[in-house]
Amino acid sequence: MHAELATSAIRPLGQVNILLVDDEPKNLTALTAVLEGADRHLILAYSGEEALRHLLHTDFAVILLDVNMPGIDGFETAELIRDRERTRDTPIIFLTAATRSEAFATRGYSLGAVDYIVKPFDPEALRSKVGVFVDLFRKTVQITRQAAELSETTTFLNGVLESAPDYAIAALDSEGRVLTWNEGARIMFGYTAEEMVGHSVTALLHADADGERPRQLLRDAARAGKAEGSFDGYGKDGRRFPLALTLGQRRDAAGASVGFVLIGRDVSETRRAEAQRAQLVEVQAARSTAEAARDRLQQVLDVLPEAIVIADADGRILMSNGVVQEITGRRAERAGAGIDASASPAEGAGSLAGADLPSPAAPEPVALEMLRGDGTPYAPDDQPLARIVRDGEVVRGEQMLIRHAVRAEPLPVLVNGAPLRDADGAVNGGVIVFQDISPIKEFESQKDQFLAAASHDLKNPLTSIKARAQLLQRRASRVEGADGQSLLDGLRAIDQATSRITSMINELLDVARVQMGRPLLLDREPTDLADLARQVAAEYQPAADRHEIVLEVDAARHTGEWDRQRLERVLSNLVANAIKFSPEGGRIGLHIRDVSVDGAEWVALDVRDSGVGIPSDDLPRIFERFFRGSNVAGTIEGTGLGLAGAHQIAAQHGGHLAVESREGAGSTFTLMLPLDAEDAPIDGAGADPTRTVAAQPHAS
Repeated sequence: MHAELATSAIRPLGQVNILLVDDEPKNLTALTAVLEGADRHLILAYSGEEALRHLLHTDFAVILLDVNMPGIDGFETAELIRDRERTRDTPIIFLTAATRSEAFATRGYSLGAVDYIVKPFDPEALRSKVGVFVDLFRKTVQITRQAAELSETTTFLNGVLESAPDYAIAALDSEGRVLTWNEGARIMFGYTAEEMVGHSVTALLHADADGERPRQLLRDAARAGKAEGSFDGYGKDGRRFPLALTLGQRRDAAGASVGFVLIGRDVSETRRAEAQRAQLVEVQAARSTAEAARDRLQQVLDVLPEAIVIADADGRILMSNGVVQEITGRRAERAGAGIDASASPAEGAGSLAGADLPSPAAPEPVALEMLRGDGTPYAPDDQPLARIVRDGEVVRGEQMLIRHAVRAEPLPVLVNGAPLRDADGAVNGGVIVFQDISPIKEFESQKDQFLAAASHDLKNPLTSIKARAQLLQRRASRVEGADGQSLLDGLRAIDQATSRITSMINELLDVARVQMGRPLLLDREPTDLADLARQVAAEYQPAADRHEIVLEVDAARHTGEWDRQRLERVLSNLVANAIKFSPEGGRIGLHIRDVSVDGAEWVALDVRDSGVGIPSDDLPRIFERFFRGSNVAGTIEGTGLGLAGAHQIAAQHGGHLAVESREGAGSTFTLMLPLDAEDAPIDGAGADPTRTVAAQPHAS
């Protein structure tokens, strides 16, 4: 029987345990018959000791305990059950025989019994009483389980809330007042939960003047169950930041709304990231537009016949076309190439840096030497592009030579350029255009050769004409009467015209010789510049009846080893021009003075007039062959050779000829010559007069 009962004690899932304790098996059988059910697991014990062993590891909804048992009786077993913490509250129903006195019942109740039943018992009543304790046990277990689950859930939620510092999470009542909030809310707003409890969350939100938007958010959440909005939040420290809010309803177990749950997020970083993305998109769009514009500009540059270079404010090349490579023999299209101002004049200062032509032997960028039109090197800061980006100068028609990477002979080019300016007018780059003028130079060379040959051939008949005219003058001087005088005057006119033509031919020959790269053959002899000036002034004064020619000599020394005949031509040209370009007459001053050039003694002769002057745009070209000022061309006769020849004669003497002029206020031409031969530069290497005028002051 014990084995059968033990087998029946196997508990199906979900059943409630009931402990039946009696030393009589028949009593246990009767109890089992009354109390068994699908929702119950009946465990049988035949003594108090066995019952206590079951209670060590099993919880029971109720214990039915027989009072009269051998060994440990029911009362002693109940005392031991009540002494243990785990089983202290387990309901006990005592079972006893009807012969037991009332004192037994009293003792049973004193030990914590919930009932005291006398045998024989009413099955239905027993079943009903046990059922009450079964239901109570079930509900107690359920409540305990729910409490544990709630505690676990609460712990989990608290952990979640406190582990989300980037989010402000708060519980609000139905009026929007704070009940509690998490650490993220404290970090975001700066207020602790204690500081905010009971205060409306709308006080932390920037809204319109009457605060309607936050209240509308509460109404929307109450109506729809959830609402979202964007506001500016205010921190305790006065910080204002963009805030994204989500507001949802809180409900109780019955589903009634009891308030709201607020979740807020500081979107400052998101806004900044969005702004950066928008800016990046704008930059990329602008870059695409700029690249497209650059491509179009490059296409335009590539179809132009001139070499074009665009540089930044530091002279670094940004763009160029293919003609640059044709002219220079090197590429200069990559950014970073630029003017190489580091080279000394001896190394070819003033060179353009660029990438060398593709060649395994020379992969590194090299400097490209640029020279002035006369073959002298530029000073490092005097190149056209350097002047453009540094001074904002506009370069027009400047001639230079470029040493090609392959060709031995330098290539003559004509340079034009201008600065590029930003919206405020500041120079932020420059553009320069090179035009290969070697065909023009070749044509000019052929023309010079022709002129030289033609001039040389003309000198012989002119010499013969002059000699015949002088011979006839001597004969005519012996003829008396009016016819003789008329004949003499005519012959003198022929002689003078022949002299003028011869002088012009000599000038043309000198110019042609220098242009062909051959120096003048100077006939140097001791020459007094003051005596020469007096002679020229005396020769021109009779013919200049409306002009006063005045000579002032302040120089301590004015004699040097010079070609007297050619210097006379220079002085004659300057004085004749002063008379010719002062049609209203006036004073023509010749002033000889001392000057010092790099510590050496030089002498200067100024020829000043108060005539029509020279336009400022014409000054850079005034010493070019055949060039005439724009204000006199077509109105005052001239060939445009005199000043070009005078400039070359001065340069061949190691000096230079310069000019200062203002249109309508007259001109001053200054001839400067070294007094000592050892102080003179090599013939033909005189300084550029258009760039040395300001450095050579003259007396008023």
